[in-house]
Amino acid sequence: MPEIKPSDIRRAAMDLLARREHSYQELMVKLTRRFRKVLLARASREIPTSCKIETETQLDVRAEIDTNLNDAEKNDAEKNDAESNSEIDIEHLIEIEITKLRDENLQSDYRLAEAYIRSRSNRGQGPIKIKAELRAKGLVDRMIIDAFDMAAIDWPLLAQVVRDKKFGDAETRCKQQDELSAVECALEHNFENGFENSFEDSFENSSEDGPNKGRQKKVSQWRRNISATLKKSSMQQQAKQNRFLQQRGFTFEQIQQTK
Repeated sequence: MPEIKPSDIRRAAMDLLARREHSYQELMVKLTRRFRKVLLARASREIPTSCKIETETQLDVRAEIDTNLNDAEKNDAEKNDAESNSEIDIEHLIEIEITKLRDENLQSDYRLAEAYIRSRSNRGQGPIKIKAELRAKGLVDRMIIDAFDMAAIDWPLLAQVVRDKKFGDAETRCKQQDELSAVECALEHNFENGFENSFEDSFENSSEDGPNKGRQKKVSQWRRNISATLKKSSMQQQAKQNRFLQQRGFTFEQIQQTK
C-alpha cells in the first residue's frame, strides 16, 4: 500500500480552506480524523499470512500450534505498535503541513476571527456568544480581543436592531403602550357605568360617607388594579425582550443602552 504523503495532507487542508477559513486547531482535528480513517481502512484490507502446520505426531501438532499462537501475538503487538507509530507520524506530518500553510499566510487564526465576528454579528449574535465559539476553535483571548477591536461594531445598536426585528421598533411599542392605556380608560369607564347601574344601592346602604364616597373608593381601587396589571404586563414584556437578547449573546450593559 502506498504511504500517506505530505502532498496528500496539504491538498486535503487546501480543500478545507477553500470552503471557509479554519483555525489551526480545526485543521489539526479534521485532518487527523480523516487520515486516521485512511490508516484504519488500509489496515483492514491487509490479508494476514497463514502458516501451514506439518506434523508427524499429535505432540508435534500441539507444539507447532503453541509456537504459531506466540508468533501471532507477537505479530499483533508489532502491528499495534506500527499503527500507533503511524498515527504519531501522521499527526506530526499534519502539524508540519499546517505550519507551512500558516507561514505562507494561507491559514490565519486572526483572519478567521475577523471573518467569524463579521458573519455572526450579521446574523444578530452578540459578543459573548461569538467569543465562546472562537475559544472553542482554539483561538487565544488576546487574538479574539484584537479582532473585536478591529471589527469596531456598535453592539448596543446591534442589540436594538435585533430586538426591534423580533418585537417591533420603538414606534410600534409606543403604539402598543397607547393601546394598553386606552384599554385602561375603557375598562375604567365601563366599571363606572356598571357601578352606577348595578351597585349604587348597595353602596348607599353600606357606606357611612354616602354613595359618592363609596363609589369613588371603588373606582380608585379598580384603577389601581388595572394600572398594576398593565405595569406587570409591561415589565414581563421587557423581561422577555432582555432574556431574548441575553440568549443571543449580548451583555446586560449593552441591553441597558438600547432605546
